Amino acid sequence: MAWLWTIPLGPVVWLTLGALLLMLFDRRLSPRVRQAGPSWLAGTALLFWLLLRVQPAYAPRFWAWRTPLGLDALWGIEFTGWAWLTGGLLLFLLLLALRQPGWARRPGFVDARHWALLLVAACLLSLLAAVWLLLIGVWLILFLLLGLLAGGDARGGSAIWPVGVIAAFLLLAAPLFNGPGSFDTPIQGQQLRAAAQLLLVLALLAPLAAYPAHGWLAAAAQPSPLLHLAPALAALHLLGRFALPLLANQAWALWMVAALLGSALVAWADPERARAQRYLLINRAVWALLVMGLTRLPAPAHALLALSALGLAACLWLLAPQIPSRFAANVTWWLALALFAGLPLTPGFAPTLALGRLAGTTLGLPAWLLALLAQSLFLAALLRWPRPEPAPTQFGRGWQILFLLPVAAALRWGMAPDSLAVMVGVGGSTEFAEVAVAAGAGWAGWLTLLLPLAAGLFLASNDQRLFAALRGWQASIAGVASLEWAGALLRRGAQTVALVLGFFADLVDGAGQFGWVLLSLLVAWLLFAR
Repeated sequence: MAWLWTIPLGPVVWLTLGALLLMLFDRRLSPRVRQAGPSWLAGTALLFWLLLRVQPAYAPRFWAWRTPLGLDALWGIEFTGWAWLTGGLLLFLLLLALRQPGWARRPGFVDARHWALLLVAACLLSLLAAVWLLLIGVWLILFLLLGLLAGGDARGGSAIWPVGVIAAFLLLAAPLFNGPGSFDTPIQGQQLRAAAQLLLVLALLAPLAAYPAHGWLAAAAQPSPLLHLAPALAALHLLGRFALPLLANQAWALWMVAALLGSALVAWADPERARAQRYLLINRAVWALLVMGLTRLPAPAHALLALSALGLAACLWLLAPQIPSRFAANVTWWLALALFAGLPLTPGFAPTLALGRLAGTTLGLPAWLLALLAQSLFLAALLRWPRPEPAPTQFGRGWQILFLLPVAAALRWGMAPDSLAVMVGVGGSTEFAEVAVAAGAGWAGWLTLLLPLAAGLFLASNDQRLFAALRGWQASIAGVASLEWAGALLRRGAQTVALVLGFFADLVDGAGQFGWVLLSLLVAWLLFAR
């Protein structure tokens, strides 16, 4: 059994087999085992994954394969420090999410927590995929599991699967547009052409739920943040494996700033807490995608701080309500808010200041002003809701000590960012440290941090006094800015087109014998027309 913590595939196999066994023998298990089984599997998988750090370096494994179409391809896995960091955050999120309330179980359906285990296992495998062929196959499975976790045959599953099919085709097209040799060479070190970069980023907008490609998440029946955060972290990891000059393009930055503002507006204006918090996470996914192009570091360092800030903030956000000590819960909660806000001595500090680089160009200045507004609304929405009361914990002291790891990591990486680069194995840690401590941020960078912080605190502290009489107006604004009406129009338009095409197809095929009448009229016209 030592292979579980000595090879990278060990935790993946452990989660997959454990989830399948829980599904098969669910009715024969005691209620206690049925309740604690998923959390126990997630916790042990996390321990196995952390132990991989102290194992000898794992050499990449590749297997050549010639496809039926004659295309030379490779199968392969590779375990890097970048994958280890992302996988650790994913497993922490899984463990914390499984402890949250709201995992409703429908009679006759598989427990949603089992789909969550399989989803994170697929995300871990996507981190290890070293070639395009394996990566595309894993993402297809990931989209399938997303639909099952989102609600299966309910509205949530039907919303994600069409989006997943489109995203999978875009992901397949990215290496095809990058040249014929993309499939038979490892991903590591590949340089993407402009078209391939665009296709890759567009394909990953859906798992990121980046506004406006967030309709599937808004329609999901499963309220767990894991539904969004697991594929989002996997998508950010994949983007971090490539140099993407496209993300530094001013037009792209303007689009992302508009998305940042739209999602922040919904999070601030929506009166429903669960829905507002969902848009807060959507906003941070857009923020991570935006700052990746502004950091000016090589891959994967350009995504390192954004992914770390998002993952750690989400971990602490989910952890705070599960701590029985009020003081410790308050400290954890405020640390999560500091990470989300990008305060000094947190991994999100330098990426937040990087938004100030937008003010350096004529086209970027309006985008920077909109980014200030978006950050202000985001912080106002973040501080608007009181912290939930801590619930009695069901974990023993050993598990509580394990939960101190994200707190320690947030403090360590915030105070010494170069230690994060060293741990992940990113070259040029000196350059990384200079960026991470915001060297040369300039006046625009500091204004990007301080003005939204002051405005957000003002709006949150005076929310009842300023907007108590405008709740209906706020709800209307949230309904428009969420773009759910646009998604409904698109679905209705697609259904109408499908009905019209089906009607004409029935006529041509002879539905009700009318097709034969049309054929007879056509033959008569051909015979007697002059």
